[in-house]
Amino acid sequence: MLRLQNIHKSFGDTVVLQQCELTLNRGEVLALLGPSGCGKSTLLRIIAGLESPTIPDTHQEESTELAKEAQAAVVLDDEDITHWPPYRRAVNMMFQSYALFPHFNVHDNIAFGLRYGVKGEGRLSRVEQQQRVQEALALVKLQDQAQRYPHQLSGGQCQRVALARALVKRPKLLLLDEPMAALDQQLRQQTQNELRALQRALGISCILVTHDQSEAMSMADRIAIMDAGRIVQIDTPKRLYEEPNSRYVAEFMGAVNLWPVVVVKCAPDIAGTEHRYRVQVRCVYSDAQWFCFHRQALPEQQPMYLAVRPEQLQWWSGAQQENCAQVRCVATRYLGDHSVHELCYAEHLKLHMKTMQSHVKPSVAEYETTVSWLAEAGRLLPRSEHE
Repeated sequence: MLRLQNIHKSFGDTVVLQQCELTLNRGEVLALLGPSGCGKSTLLRIIAGLESPTIPDTHQEESTELAKEAQAAVVLDDEDITHWPPYRRAVNMMFQSYALFPHFNVHDNIAFGLRYGVKGEGRLSRVEQQQRVQEALALVKLQDQAQRYPHQLSGGQCQRVALARALVKRPKLLLLDEPMAALDQQLRQQTQNELRALQRALGISCILVTHDQSEAMSMADRIAIMDAGRIVQIDTPKRLYEEPNSRYVAEFMGAVNLWPVVVVKCAPDIAGTEHRYRVQVRCVYSDAQWFCFHRQALPEQQPMYLAVRPEQLQWWSGAQQENCAQVRCVATRYLGDHSVHELCYAEHLKLHMKTMQSHVKPSVAEYETTVSWLAEAGRLLPRSEHE
């Protein structure tokens, strides 16, 4: 449905986006996830037509053929809309600030875009406009608030007015720029559920910008992780969490324990049902050796990180296990349905372990203990020799 090709954007000497490429399927929700300043909102504005891509300096002097191949493109339903103005695109954007007109009531805020016609339908009659607005009000459950003004509404209601205004023109693509950033946690979770249910009911394609990992995982079919203007990995929330391709992605998708290790031995896993390698690694902080699995063969002495999520660690039961580590528990934080234990390994490495309340150890200031994890729980990530 939507395809972005070689999107580059600079403001003067500052490069904001570099060679960004992605595709969006019909009816899919894609989240752009990354820290502030990584280029998420700029990419969204280029899709909306509020910004235009720029040509990288490296392509300015290239031949015509090479320049053509490097040309940026925004393609929607097989139409190149790269240079189309915003009003010609079947795309609507919901801004973080909602951008409601304070001197318009709810009804008029929603109806504003219809006054200038709908792509593919031309200018609507007053009766058709009124019908569209009533449908949009019903979608967001604000029929009884139609005559109120923005200053008379709660934050959640303003958010729903902005959403109704974005949906009333029935766009092919809905763009959401951190739409729930101003809501409190409880209202944010409720709004996430309502928005996802509404998106599924309408079957509309959607791109969501957020820096909240939990929001992206709960709402998106796929997530594109961004860093310094580049898309570094795109995949489903489950695969990004369980199989990140770098330390950056692993840490951005949630808490993770990272042991610096080197490869001792790597051999095909003949006991497994899938093509993978059983890898033996050694921790650089000790002589401990552990086991995990990897999809590709690795040379001996290759520096890597062994990544294990906090919930994959467990108190050692005393039974024979391949992966164990002696640690010192320095603090335990009670968080209602679970506890987080802060651990120290080999006096250098800070670790975290998450346990359900039925598995909480006795509360003392500090104590020595042993944790373990399954070989299946470990993931190997690239590491330079200097890290």
